[in-house]
Amino acid sequence: MCGLLLGLLSCANSSGKGSPDGGPLDGPPEDPVCDALCSAVYVARGGSDAAAGTKTAPVATIARGIALAKAASPPRLVAVKAGLYEEQVQMVSGVSVQGSFDDGWRPGTARTEILAASPAVTFVDIAAPTKLSGVVVRSQDATMPGESSVAMVLSNAKMVELAEVEVRPGAGGNGIGGTDGTMGEPGGPAGQGVQGCENDGIGCDDCARPTSGARGLSPCGMNGGYGGQPGHAGNGGDPGAPGDGGALPGAGALGRALNGTEGERGADGLLGSAGVGGAEYGAFSGLRYVVSSGLGGGAGGPGGGGGGGGGGGGGTAGSCDSYGSSGGGGGGGGCGGTAGTPGTGGGGSFGIVARDSQFLVRGSQVSGGRGGAGGRGGSGGGGGAGGMRGEGGEYGGGKQDDAGDGAAGGDGGAGGAGGSGGGGGGGPTAAIVCLGSATVAIPQTTLSPGTGGAGGSGRIPGAPGLAVPVKDCAIF
Repeated sequence: MCGLLLGLLSCANSSGKGSPDGGPLDGPPEDPVCDALCSAVYVARGGSDAAAGTKTAPVATIARGIALAKAASPPRLVAVKAGLYEEQVQMVSGVSVQGSFDDGWRPGTARTEILAASPAVTFVDIAAPTKLSGVVVRSQDATMPGESSVAMVLSNAKMVELAEVEVRPGAGGNGIGGTDGTMGEPGGPAGQGVQGCENDGIGCDDCARPTSGARGLSPCGMNGGYGGQPGHAGNGGDPGAPGDGGALPGAGALGRALNGTEGERGADGLLGSAGVGGAEYGAFSGLRYVVSSGLGGGAGGPGGGGGGGGGGGGGTAGSCDSYGSSGGGGGGGGCGGTAGTPGTGGGGSFGIVARDSQFLVRGSQVSGGRGGAGGRGGSGGGGGAGGMRGEGGEYGGGKQDDAGDGAAGGDGGAGGAGGSGGGGGGGPTAAIVCLGSATVAIPQTTLSPGTGGAGGSGRIPGAPGLAVPVKDCAIF
């Protein structure tokens, strides 16, 4: 096979069949590579896509060059001058592209560079030998949260060769941070007990039995207990009512002139569970990488309502009987905080993603880039405060005589804090990712993994992104 330089120079003699003196030339048949270069479609940045694609009238884009080469029978080679081509290139079965030619259309040291949004180059449904050589392929950084950057994609592509190429993806997009939970609503305060008073007897007041201290209400249904009503004359007071959630009430006074006992404080709500962080690697759906996000936390539990205070015992002084004061109500339970939402995962950065393809990478450099950082997990909201207890009824002075006092209810329990969301997993990176039945050969090729994205922060943070040269590839 002749060298590229010899092949290009020989294009000046388009027949290739005659000797310098015009006579017949015996010898081996023409080199097919030289023929391909002589009949190539030429691409240069200063060209025009309305041109014919010759050396003196090159087209401006690789895509136009491929279209002209495909239309020929048989398909022609596409020769691309060095320079930056900001376009997505879709390779076509049987059409090869060779880059890095100088101004004289000779192989040079300056490179042909393809730079585009992900993916910069694609090989789809390739069924005939197709080669890409002498180019640098770069995909741009992702612009959307969690988006991946992939320099090159192969799908159902057979007989593909990549020779003397550099493949470098851009950075994956960062994940989105979770939102913080909201604080739970507080429990309502309880009512105070009512003071004692005289009832019954000659020349005595005739008051109604003092009412119970009102229970504190809870927005989440964990109400406090009512206070106990007082006893009359020598009788004991009533116990308070239990709070929702099991707080015990205070006992009523057992007899004449005795005081009630306080209600129990409501239990605090359970803390919400923390969400699990995202993993180091998500999954592919088709050719699209699906990020590994964290999981949401659990909501905090409500606090219990406080128990009602017990009523005071009744009293007797001279000819007058009296009621004791009533017990205060229990405070309402505070509501649990809502959970923090999880952070989403960072996008990946992949040099080549291949599905159900067989390809050769020779004398090349392929790398991963930088995976996107996972989003932070949102913090859980704090629990709502428990409602204040109601105090026992005040002493009614001489009108209460020697009757007992009602007791205070219990405070409502505080709501539990919500759990934080898990941090998103960092975006992974790999030089080559194989999906399905993809296989690859990599003679004289250097593969570099890049840098995985940082995991999102959280009570349970996301894992840093996976960083490997090759992921799930069968190498032959």
